[in-house]
Amino acid sequence: MKFLKTTFIILALSILGINTFAQTTPTPPRKTIAVTGTAEMEIVPDEIYVSITLQEYKENGNKVVMETLEKLFREVVNTMKIDAKNLTIEGSYGYRNYIPKKHKQKEFFLSKTYQLKMSELIKYNELIDRLEDEGISNVYISRTHHSKMEELKKQLKINAIKVAKEKAGYLLTAINEQLGETLEVNEQVNNEYFPMYNNMRANVNMKVMGSYDSNGSSEEPAIEMKTIKITCQISVVFAIK
Repeated sequence: MKFLKTTFIILALSILGINTFAQTTPTPPRKTIAVTGTAEMEIVPDEIYVSITLQEYKENGNKVVMETLEKLFREVVNTMKIDAKNLTIEGSYGYRNYIPKKHKQKEFFLSKTYQLKMSELIKYNELIDRLEDEGISNVYISRTHHSKMEELKKQLKINAIKVAKEKAGYLLTAINEQLGETLEVNEQVNNEYFPMYNNMRANVNMKVMGSYDSNGSSEEPAIEMKTIKITCQISVVFAIK
């Protein structure tokens, strides 16, 4: 009886050991492939931001004040049929003109900078052509953008992940393997390159080379429209069947 009891204990321990070993046996690592998809896009801007600085000055001994300059400037904007909401004030500052004579107060001159949003580069040429040289300190394109930038970046990310899947597919085909489910997706790079325009014009030298004929139509602008470049990289891990 004692022998049977001992045999039963040994058998039970053996079974327990087998179960424990089965539970702790490591699972073979899953075969995966990690790839990166890259997509690029060049966009023609449809938002052009122009900076215009008005500056008080003297003409024939009389000071031309800011109110007069602003009135003339707004008339130009209205003539171009640009919506008033696209015109904003960036800043204002002033300085005192140096007068060498003693005991004479230095005269104060005011400057004011506006930002004007346009949808076409040709409008920039028209603006330069219509503005008076006097009273304009400088005019230049400060930046460009696109009204549907977020939608375009979203599509670019979709393109990048499709590129990653295609890449994984043909790489696995080369080694007689099949693409499995998606395990991980990570956005690696999302770069935007906004071009700079070397087009500042001051006083009488501010006019660009484009001109207008007698009918008011403009030639092609001398400043070439530069595209906005955006790049996206998506890293994806796929299972291998």
